[in-house]
Amino acid sequence: MKYSAKHLHRLLATIGIGFAITGCGTTPNSGAPTQTAIASTTTPAAQSTATAADLEQAQSALVSFFSALQGGRYTEASMLFGGSYADLTNFNPMVPVDDQAQLLGNACTMNGFQCLEIQNVVQAQAISPTRFAFVVEFQNEDGSTFTRPTQSQWPYTVEKIGEQFLVQELPVYVQ
Repeated sequence: MKYSAKHLHRLLATIGIGFAITGCGTTPNSGAPTQTAIASTTTPAAQSTATAADLEQAQSALVSFFSALQGGRYTEASMLFGGSYADLTNFNPMVPVDDQAQLLGNACTMNGFQCLEIQNVVQAQAISPTRFAFVVEFQNEDGSTFTRPTQSQWPYTVEKIGEQFLVQELPVYVQ
């Protein structure tokens, strides 16, 4: 399922309103496709310097990364990914190491990585002023929640590097 800028804008606006109303607590579910109740906390060390705006931007980058992957926009996704490409270069020895868009494309189309939209952000947390942890659920093409035998939620990290928010982990891999 593809989401327009309008949907992402609505999600960010709803999250911002939720933060303002609840002081970073849960947000009401307005029916937006990726809208969820977000358990948002900060660690004591991160609390004084991590802002709600940074947490929102980190979440936006995570949602955008998976939306780009699912939509086949691999160049866009590569600009939102700051993690290691080592596994992808091992899977794709014929693809140049610096062709990150092709490596991500192969991950999604040939290598068994599940490049799905985020259905729910279950938890969002500032670990430090530049590191944010999330727990997410993914959505299958039919709208159901993606699950593996004993797992339906996955952890992801986003780091703020300069002014960019970059996802650090690859999509879920299924053999």
